[in-house]
Amino acid sequence: MPNSAILVNISEHLKKLGQSIKNIITDKHFNGLAIIDIEEWRPTYDSNWSSKRVYQEESVKLVLKDKKFLNKTEAINLAKLQFDKAAFRFFYATLKMCKLLRPRAFWGFYGFPTCNENAQNRNWSFCFPEISNKMISFLKYADVIYPSPYIVPGQNYTVKSFFVREVLKETNRIVEEIMRLGYGKKLIYVYNKIEVDPFVAKPKNIEFFDPYYLCIVYDNCVLHNVDGVIVWSTSKNMKERCHYIKDYVDHIFGPHIKFLQLYSQYLRNKISFNHKRNMLNRNLMSINKCNRILTLKNINKWCHTNFYGPNCFYSKLISSGIYNQLNS
Repeated sequence: MPNSAILVNISEHLKKLGQSIKNIITDKHFNGLAIIDIEEWRPTYDSNWSSKRVYQEESVKLVLKDKKFLNKTEAINLAKLQFDKAAFRFFYATLKMCKLLRPRAFWGFYGFPTCNENAQNRNWSFCFPEISNKMISFLKYADVIYPSPYIVPGQNYTVKSFFVREVLKETNRIVEEIMRLGYGKKLIYVYNKIEVDPFVAKPKNIEFFDPYYLCIVYDNCVLHNVDGVIVWSTSKNMKERCHYIKDYVDHIFGPHIKFLQLYSQYLRNKISFNHKRNMLNRNLMSINKCNRILTLKNINKWCHTNFYGPNCFYSKLISSGIYNQLNS
């Protein structure tokens, strides 16, 4: 926990961090992307929910250890203040060390803003602006914002599309707010995938991104004028997965990216990306463009390949809503 001197020795952390940077990025003049990946805990008390709730609980215990006279509400409020303040120090000191040792690199933190696809109980509010606003305190010192609107198993096509757009929208809001505060424009590099779940037990059952997923993810990035995309996958079972990935990249993903390069040039001539009023136009273009390809004919065509996992046809009919239309 960042708010416990017992559990976190910041001096030792920075010493080890410095050694790691020198070992991993051996070139002192490195000028590429450099990502700080901290996933075990999140940098605000309120964002440590679910499996990370232990950090909230331990923070409250830490407060009550010294201040037993506080009631539960008072202890929680103080724990929030202490945790958030300590987390800022940890993140800021980490970033400062990184930029000191490799000043030409484009440093930033993986996975911000904090958003969550499972938003049924939050009126489909996928991101948390109040949490983002707190994180601006250290994100304003980064060079790049690295959001990760990953498509994961579970929700239907409509929810996934909305989720990706909301992550990109919140990322742009953060960048604009940082600019308003006078810290300059931050680059946006988006982490994306090409597999819905790369951890499946049998590589032949991998569900790669179908053309609709490619549209709502990669085309959306172009429409929101991000500076670049980082394609991530796990190294697990890579030897067994490699030829499946190559086949998909050669026949589906690669050609789509080549098309997007041309599409990007077309959009630059069609849209002024510097005006807020065009955000709505971008979202409408994305929705219309992607929805046009989500047809029964196309789904049938996609599922006659080996790229989209078992039960392809039925699962995509359900996810798209076409199944209900056919049976209404």
